[in-house]
Amino acid sequence: MNYLWYTAITILIAFLLFVALFFRKSKFPRKRLVLYYLLSIALPLVIPYPWIEKILFDYLAGLSSALFISLILILIEWALLLFLIMKAYQEVVDSPEEKFFLFLLLGLGFGLGKALRDTLLVYFHSLSVFYGYSQFANFPSFFYLLQKIMEAQIEVISAGLLGLAFLPPAGYALHHLVSYSLLSFIPKGLITLVQVLIQFVPSLSFLASVYIISLLPLTLIIGFGLLWYLYRRRLYQIIEEDETSSHKKNFKKGT
Repeated sequence: MNYLWYTAITILIAFLLFVALFFRKSKFPRKRLVLYYLLSIALPLVIPYPWIEKILFDYLAGLSSALFISLILILIEWALLLFLIMKAYQEVVDSPEEKFFLFLLLGLGFGLGKALRDTLLVYFHSLSVFYGYSQFANFPSFFYLLQKIMEAQIEVISAGLLGLAFLPPAGYALHHLVSYSLLSFIPKGLITLVQVLIQFVPSLSFLASVYIISLLPLTLIIGFGLLWYLYRRRLYQIIEEDETSSHKKNFKKGT
């Protein structure tokens, strides 16, 4: 079970590095960070995939069915991630940047939780009763672990894009939630689409050979670039909103 231990060690190291990089000077309680991280890891482990897959695979077949199943699973994962972000939104932090980093931590834990689920399924096939037909991973190797770490970053990007709608002090508005939610679907949807096409379209099976060396890294580069751009833009909006509100308060005081 070496790679099961490697996955667990990766989860621990990822948390320690993230805290050292983004929460080193923060006053946010470390126990709360650990709690949120463990919760985000645990949620992918409790998704009952067979309930969806069995119903649809029993009555549907082919590419359209697989795409529909993948969409449903993405929606379920999005709902769980939204739940985590809304819980974290209630936390008191020192700055919008710190709350945004907390959202990214949730995405990291969620992605690594999915990696842990797939690794457990390799060593304990009986778990397929709960995790479904299509969740089997390749036998663990260095490239398998690298792939899972990179796929976890897709969840970080999705959590970051969704979390932009919840940045304080303005909080979330419906139009922000809708627009950033749609954006958060893009990286997960692209990767899921490629994975489905590899399995169900024989003429596109060559994508499997370039998935980890080009498609996945390219998606990460574009995704993190888009996240950084929208994050900076959102901060400017918050600053402008603060300045506008302060001008209104000063005007009222003056009158």
